[in-house]
Amino acid sequence: MSMYIGRKGPVMRVLHIMSGYGGGISTFIHNIASSIQAYGILFDVVTYDEVPESFRQVIQVTGGDVYQLNNPKKHGWRSFKASFTRVMDLYQYDLVHCHIAGYRAYIYKQLAQAKGIQRFVVHAHYSVNESQLHPLERLRHQIDQQVNRYVSDAYIGCSRMAIKSLYGYAIPNQQMMVIPNSIDPDEYLLDAATFQAKRDTFRQNHGLTDDDFVIGQIGRLAPGKNHRLTLEVASHARLQGLAGRFFIAGAGALEADLQQEIRSRSLEGRVVMLGRVSPIADFFPALDCLIFPSKSEGLGTVAIESQAAGIPVVMSNTIPREADLGLGLVKRTPLTADAETLYKALKEAKQRNIPSVDQRMEALEKHNYTNDEAARLYTLYLREALPSAMK
Repeated sequence: MSMYIGRKGPVMRVLHIMSGYGGGISTFIHNIASSIQAYGILFDVVTYDEVPESFRQVIQVTGGDVYQLNNPKKHGWRSFKASFTRVMDLYQYDLVHCHIAGYRAYIYKQLAQAKGIQRFVVHAHYSVNESQLHPLERLRHQIDQQVNRYVSDAYIGCSRMAIKSLYGYAIPNQQMMVIPNSIDPDEYLLDAATFQAKRDTFRQNHGLTDDDFVIGQIGRLAPGKNHRLTLEVASHARLQGLAGRFFIAGAGALEADLQQEIRSRSLEGRVVMLGRVSPIADFFPALDCLIFPSKSEGLGTVAIESQAAGIPVVMSNTIPREADLGLGLVKRTPLTADAETLYKALKEAKQRNIPSVDQRMEALEKHNYTNDEAARLYTLYLREALPSAMK
């Protein structure tokens, strides 16, 4: 494949579909959009949610905009259809990039085809561990895989594991189009003085010293993120009189349940729930290590961010290996590991040597995890790989 530098080839317009703002999908679109303008690619986004002005501005810089859809569950089918077709009537789209899977993706594709849009792909953002599903859930998942294979014109996602999970495990690697989630390295690769200043600010605000052992977890408060295992580790540390303060960044449906469990385990002095933290990059310098015990992930961008910031990660072995930058900062543990094993892994991780800023930057670029590299890769796929991969 040839590399595009600057605006080469005709300008292309892509319509992204996302159900709501917040989380990995909107971050993926935002980060690609922040660097895609140089390649002559314009993004429009449709969503049911309101989006912050910062997200809208990034999309507008590409030459596109954000449009709100009427949710069919609230406003009915006709209102939803009108709101979606109104956007498709504005421009001639080269691709509809759908970040919603299953039967809903099928509906979007039918509407797009009715407007003459030829290319439609469904993006794999998550992976599902089928062994953890009940028989009926497993059957539904397998039906969704068939629908996704029918709807999408190519097999695209953030990792091979996510693509296999969304489309089926028989998809050959050579047919996959992996576009990884990316980050802005400037937010994570800090000089020593800036890193220490951010670390001191957070720790002072929470009554901590530089010597306190601080563990963080980042993620939506949902069952798949496995926060209860983190609370078991914190409880083990309390009962054994071991060092460790735990900070959980994220919001979600399990907030009340987790707060109750913190109280029932007498962990109020050990565990702090921070809610949604923004910018999340400012959280990493406060940590000695990150615990990432998710039951499944499409890629595990949080692990990439942590390594970029120079913070070791202890993560479950269900997370794709692509999340390991090869810097010696990752320890993989079985999902079945007990609290004592995880605590020891966290203490050992704290002792690891931290690679230099240059080494971390080199690793990010090598794996296409910077916004610039991901935008270049997206352009190559859109202009060259996708046309040849069309089913």
